[in-house]
Amino acid sequence: MKDSKNFWALDWLRFFLAVYLVVFHTQSEYFAPNSLIGSILDLGNMVTGTFFVLSGFLLTHVYFGTQSKQQGFKKKSFWIARFSTLYPLHMVGFVVAFSISLVQIYKTGSILVPAGLFDPAERPLETNELVAGIASHLLLLHAWNPFYQILNGPSWSLSALMFFYIVFPYLGISLYKFRQPLVLLAGLWVLFSLPGILAQLFDDNSVLIDGLLHRNPILRLPLFLAGIPLYAAYARRSNGAGVLGAAEKQGCLLLIVATAAAAVYLKLQYPGQQLHILRNGFYFPAALAIVWLAAFAGPAASALNTRWSARLGKASLSIFILHASAFHVLEKIEQVVRAAFAGQAGTQGIGSIISASRDIEPVLYLYPVYVALIVVGALIVQERLVTPVQARCRSMLTQWLGNGQAHKEPAPTVQKSYRMQSAWSDEVNVEEVAR
Repeated sequence: MKDSKNFWALDWLRFFLAVYLVVFHTQSEYFAPNSLIGSILDLGNMVTGTFFVLSGFLLTHVYFGTQSKQQGFKKKSFWIARFSTLYPLHMVGFVVAFSISLVQIYKTGSILVPAGLFDPAERPLETNELVAGIASHLLLLHAWNPFYQILNGPSWSLSALMFFYIVFPYLGISLYKFRQPLVLLAGLWVLFSLPGILAQLFDDNSVLIDGLLHRNPILRLPLFLAGIPLYAAYARRSNGAGVLGAAEKQGCLLLIVATAAAAVYLKLQYPGQQLHILRNGFYFPAALAIVWLAAFAGPAASALNTRWSARLGKASLSIFILHASAFHVLEKIEQVVRAAFAGQAGTQGIGSIISASRDIEPVLYLYPVYVALIVVGALIVQERLVTPVQARCRSMLTQWLGNGQAHKEPAPTVQKSYRMQSAWSDEVNVEEVAR
């Protein structure tokens, strides 16, 4: 099989996709939604779909990549490992986001959410809605709520991933052994596309339908499952030539560029409209092509490349989970500082400065600085806080639920290994030779 250390490119892929999602969620402060730049930076669903495909791809490599791993797979150990990876970081993001939201709760008595899909007005959540929303976050179930997102909105992906991880042990091996992976991928594409096609045909732009199509774990499941037959196809190719021809590379690149260009064109042609088919189905082949190209990258150019790709790739989930709260804080600091230095508040004190800061628009030249600070901050949080807590969580759960035995990944066939994570930084071991 193809040398797994070449998966360094998947680390870089995860990192750059995470950075794109930072920009996707924050660029509306700087670019008009119907502008060319705004549309180019509005392909977040394509990126999220690619993350889900990549997660399924890498987990299949780690747990089903050889016959010995298939026989040694244990559901309980798998679930402990996956929960221990997701939940600690989710709680860090939750605490930060909830702390920020306390200001709004103090002012309004609740949290404000959009009144409708295209309605600029906001409504306060009822007490029961607020309590249910907080409880669903604590239980990693908030992706199942189609009506509103609160606190750390992007973390719905973690909720969906937890569902995918529950399903993986039951469907993974059967999908991996399916004799015709391309047929299976085509079927998953149809399953993923149908809800979007139906919503488009009936022109249903209700909050319910939009929420279901956006983040419902069942409707998003085909993306994750697609990573399994995609890896099966990769494994078969790797046992042969193990490389992509120039025509295949060019075809994949053309598909990716054409998909992105078509999406941008449609967004510009139909401004202010919810194109469900774009989010549910259109990006599917391009997401597969992106992972396929990265998986077949050649050996890393240097040890430095491998080291930094591993560090930044591992931090990709922290970048994604923490960026919304971090950007909000950085933007508020900018507004307050600029209001103070501009003298807009006169001599009336901090209250007047804060009041004046609300009318200050953020400046574009500070935007790259914010993105860089978010990346650096997330890297520090990942390495200094999240990783130790994840290890401690896994150890404790193993003792409580795993009959006191330490969790073991499938045994490697060689000693030397290199660290890899699934698409959302699920830490696993990937050996130089497939286990």
